[in-house]
Amino acid sequence: MPKVVLVDGGIYPPGSYAEVEALCAKEGVAFEQLDCKDADDVVAKAGDAEAMVDIFLRFDEALMSRLPRLRLIVRHGIGVDVVNVADCTKCGVILCNVPDYGVEEVAVHALSMLLALERKIYFYGSQVRAGIWDETLGYEMRRLSERTLGVIGFGRIGRKFAQIAAPLGYEILAYDPYLPKEAFASASATSVTMDELMRRSNAIVLMAPNTPETVGLIDAASLAKAKDGLLVVNTARGSLIVHDALRQALLSGKVAGIGMDVLPHEPPSADEKVFVEHPNVVITPHVAYRSFESFATLRRKCGETALAFFRGELPPNIVNPEVLPRQRG
Repeated sequence: MPKVVLVDGGIYPPGSYAEVEALCAKEGVAFEQLDCKDADDVVAKAGDAEAMVDIFLRFDEALMSRLPRLRLIVRHGIGVDVVNVADCTKCGVILCNVPDYGVEEVAVHALSMLLALERKIYFYGSQVRAGIWDETLGYEMRRLSERTLGVIGFGRIGRKFAQIAAPLGYEILAYDPYLPKEAFASASATSVTMDELMRRSNAIVLMAPNTPETVGLIDAASLAKAKDGLLVVNTARGSLIVHDALRQALLSGKVAGIGMDVLPHEPPSADEKVFVEHPNVVITPHVAYRSFESFATLRRKCGETALAFFRGELPPNIVNPEVLPRQRG
């Protein structure tokens, strides 16, 4: 019987994947939710599986070479940071992700952070809790219809974000070198270069994936081009920002406020203490994607991806399509 295994599903209670297990059973596919802690665990407990769903464990050539039956990895989410894509291709293993399960949630979370910064919700709340009742404190608030908003990365989430932010009155700029011009206009945004976006924006929101091209995209040089009092929201990946540069910009006032759902180190390291303690920084623990509905959709789509593969179909959202002519038999 073909088999799909959630290799590191121990963070979720038993029975969390009952719907997936039932879907698989209908098609004669076995499903297991395991609690593997490392590569040796995966080999020992799941070595007979042809398809694996992975949350956080690292998959590379060293591990995949020990799993000769493995033909498909489904990343339990959008990012594929924990899986070496090139090694998957080298080993003939198809890698898929689930890029569309939490689009609404991440867009709404980013907008919530942005509005909290625009209206200084967290700042004023912390002041009141400290016994201070003074409306004049902190940076000056501005009318949204007078503001320019830059969106970096204009995929599904970036476009959804722009669509719900535009009615508030923002002028929306977007940077994404991989999209055709019509994709921007359909989401009420103007396509610009990265330099122009940094120069013109009062606030920026990062929605780009973690790739060699985007790592460190926001650094000291890019922040130097920005207007004073810039607001920065990141719901993508912590690696997109050089945090030493962001720290200096925050302390100097170049950056007035920050919304962070992602950090280079999660939970934050001692080096990131300034962000945790600063009254102009809103931090959430990497939960932008989270809702009851998004989790149910994610679990189901992981199962559906594996089942499409076992039916002999081309599974959706293949990250490494170049593997197809040389995939494991």
